[in-house]
Amino acid sequence: MQRFSVRASLLAAALVAPALSWGACAAAASSRADVAPRDLYRRRCSACHVPRDPARYDFATLNRFLDRFAWRAGVTDDEKPIIREFLKSSARDAAPVAAK
Repeated sequence: MQRFSVRASLLAAALVAPALSWGACAAAASSRADVAPRDLYRRRCSACHVPRDPARYDFATLNRFLDRFAWRAGVTDDEKPIIREFLKSSARDAAPVAAK
């Protein structure tokens, strides 16, 4: 009987831990409306992993990442276009900025 309860406890922990960590990712990411886009990107994405350098990816890939994982990082509907614009301007295929 003791053996069954240990197995049941391990199984429950294995099933619950990922759900709790996803919730922690969202809870760990807080933002303010006046945060710079780069800082907002770093804050939200670092809730779950080291933020990737957007210049390593084309915009289409970054956009898919944002659409797929925004909920996990707690990105709000107001923040999503700000982060998307930052990724668009920072992506590998971004248009070069003209020198002034």
